[in-house]
Amino acid sequence: MTRTTPELAPPLQTSAPHHQLNTYNSVFQSELAAIEFAANWAVKEKVKVNINTDSLSSISAINNANARSGFINKVKPNIFKAKNMVGLSWVKAHVGILEKNWPTNKPNWP
Repeated sequence: MTRTTPELAPPLQTSAPHHQLNTYNSVFQSELAAIEFAANWAVKEKVKVNINTDSLSSISAINNANARSGFINKVKPNIFKAKNMVGLSWVKAHVGILEKNWPTNKPNWP
């Protein structure tokens, strides 16, 4: 009996350069950078997309007219250029997970 393995799909090939943030960047900044990257990709490929994120703070920062952060102000114009191509939706995280199913070793949050 011979066993065959299913063919795997080839890896996604993009012409986009590899993006890497600095070690001092926060998770918040990496979420904004990922949203910006997806928006730029959608504009370049002329594809309408909807980005679902559990980061309400990222959406709020993008919509904030008075952001003082240089990082946010650098990202916002690229996202707004894609306003007809990209939708941005907030998805509540941990939906349906009951308290009894949370890990018992979670930290003591204030």
